[in-house]
Amino acid sequence: MWMMGRKLRLMILGILGLSFVLWGMVACGDPACDAGQVVKDGQCVTLTESTSEKKEESNQEVTSEQAVELTVAEPPVSTEETAVSEPVLEKKEVKPESPTPDEPVLVDASESVDVTPEDGPEPEPVVEEVPEPSGPKPTVEITGPKDGAVIKDASLAIEIRATVATGAQIDRVELYIDGKKWSDTQQTPYRFSISKGRLTDGPHSLKAIAITTRYQQASTQIKITTAANGPTIKFIKPTAGSSVSGAFALVVEVKSALKLKANSVILKVDGKVVTWDKTTPNYEVKFDPKDIAYDSFPIVVTATDQYDLTKSEQLVLVHDPKPGPKKAGEACDNSVALQRCVAGHSCLDITGKPQCYANCDTKAATNPCQTANCLSHKCQPSHMGTKRGVCFPTGPAPGCLNSECTTTRRCVTGLICVGAGTAPSTRRWCLSSCTVGSVLLGCRGKGYKCVNAGTTGVCIELCRQPCKADKDCGDNQTCSNGLCGGPFCQKYGAPCRSIQAGAGTPAFNACI
Repeated sequence: MWMMGRKLRLMILGILGLSFVLWGMVACGDPACDAGQVVKDGQCVTLTESTSEKKEESNQEVTSEQAVELTVAEPPVSTEETAVSEPVLEKKEVKPESPTPDEPVLVDASESVDVTPEDGPEPEPVVEEVPEPSGPKPTVEITGPKDGAVIKDASLAIEIRATVATGAQIDRVELYIDGKKWSDTQQTPYRFSISKGRLTDGPHSLKAIAITTRYQQASTQIKITTAANGPTIKFIKPTAGSSVSGAFALVVEVKSALKLKANSVILKVDGKVVTWDKTTPNYEVKFDPKDIAYDSFPIVVTATDQYDLTKSEQLVLVHDPKPGPKKAGEACDNSVALQRCVAGHSCLDITGKPQCYANCDTKAATNPCQTANCLSHKCQPSHMGTKRGVCFPTGPAPGCLNSECTTTRRCVTGLICVGAGTAPSTRRWCLSSCTVGSVLLGCRGKGYKCVNAGTTGVCIELCRQPCKADKDCGDNQTCSNGLCGGPFCQKYGAPCRSIQAGAGTPAFNACI
């Protein structure tokens, strides 16, 4: 019984296999038979209606909108082994999936894809066609400057003349300097102006090209030399405002696009010519300022090129020698050890004679200078312009001798606020009181005169008194050009005026 069941199953499987072969031949067809026929036992046999329907059904076109998936349905399971049904082909509609906005669309690289911009195809570049030159050629000439000229002016003026025969016109004139286009113009007369410094000193080539409206052109070229800037001078060491305490090395760089005149680089220290130790590659010298009388001193370097262009540069240094005993206001001389200033002071020549001044910081928020001897002082740079400042007297302190006073700005004890002069004056000054004609109660010190100022006498500083030496003048006065001058007149700008003490008395000169 089991053997019979096995044979039956093999027979069913054989029938099924043959059915699939026949169905495949119907679906694929045979190129040797007519339409609707298949090969069977070596002969073309017409298919039955059911087989033709299956072939037509299998040959239906699958479109992109509807895909067909063929599936094999399992035969129903029968309790009896002999009940076996053929597999049934079913159609299942499958809709193509659309990519979501966040998912990239993959394109097969083997397929060619045309991508067209949204704005349309990219325009092709336009190539401007330049017509062939025609008509007469122009003539061009650089009329100024002349070929080989040396230009020393602050600006370079270039004039060009361009002409063409009748029937054609000049479109423009182009200027080239050293092979590079500088500018062009269509306006006649054809002129170009180049300011000083735009061109370096030295040789240059100028080329002019004239172009007609019919594209004919002509050119001309000349050579010139510009000499408008002069040499350059740079102090390498020491730098501006530096302090030196003894001998130091001075190094200066001098450059010129043109040749320098022989021995034309001159060095002067404090007004005296100093010889260079070396002149290449830089100019160098070792200098000792021991013979200079005061602290700050100028160093001036002058250079001249082959076309007589001269440039000068100045460097100011501060000399800090070993301190001496001299105090502020006292005469000094740095070339003599015992005539030098105490520490923190500078020996400067500001009023005509070197004297010691207290050093100060010019950048201080408040005035670092103190009022001394009833004089106001101000921190200011020295006359050489160095960064270090000195306390310089600017005039009498308020309420002190010879300072101006009012009813609200009173004088210090021992001084009275009075007016003086031959004419009524609203200005008044703090002056020392005295008794006219009295030796004991007269003016203290030399160089003052006791004059009547109404109810009391006052001491006035004399000025412009004849003298031969300082000893002929009053205290704190100097003899200059045969006349005495007090510090109030000379330093603080008080006028030296003619004063008459009273009617019938001789006039005299006094600072007030």
